Amino acid sequence: MRASHKAAGIAAAAALAVGGIACQVAAADTPVTVRVNHFEADCAVTWAKDGVSLRPTIPGTGPSSYALTDGEGTVTFDLGSLNNPVALANSINARGTFHGGFLLVDRAGHFVEAVDGEGTLPTGEPALYVRTDADPVARPTPVVTYAEVPLLVPTVSPLDPFELTVRVPQAKFDITPEFAKVLNDTFGTGSAQPGTPWATCSGSITT
Repeated sequence: MRASHKAAGIAAAAALAVGGIACQVAAADTPVTVRVNHFEADCAVTWAKDGVSLRPTIPGTGPSSYALTDGEGTVTFDLGSLNNPVALANSINARGTFHGGFLLVDRAGHFVEAVDGEGTLPTGEPALYVRTDADPVARPTPVVTYAEVPLLVPTVSPLDPFELTVRVPQAKFDITPEFAKVLNDTFGTGSAQPGTPWATCSGSITT
């Protein structure tokens, strides 16, 4: 979520102008990378343990949700698939940083904080900076992994500057072994297992 945004916009506009239709001029398997201008996501947490409360760094839309927002990143896609939403969606790979996260705390004051990080779309293991009351030094830790490959819904504005928006209606995430260990060490054995459902997120990326 690193080619120049303006250069990519001019190249895409030119590809659309010659012959009028992108697929007539852009060869298939032509990867293009553009910068992300805006990213937002909302994650509704499904994991729960009695006595442990969730405190979002940036509040989400629900009582058990947190928001993630702008960092820096890139989106790579196939220029030859601009007029084919399915092929375009299948060609998309995004990576970048984000802001936001959460604090988990129990009645005894034990806590796990996971904030800011980086991730990839549509696969990978987003990593956040994690610290606990027992280990207060924040370290990048893979927190979740995709439970399944999410549906991507791209839309294209072919004018200069070129704009690609990728909506993710739903992405389900499971807890990683690394984060399960953190939760078990902090809140007691049995708090989580690798593969335990963590959250369902939705969001969008705009270049």
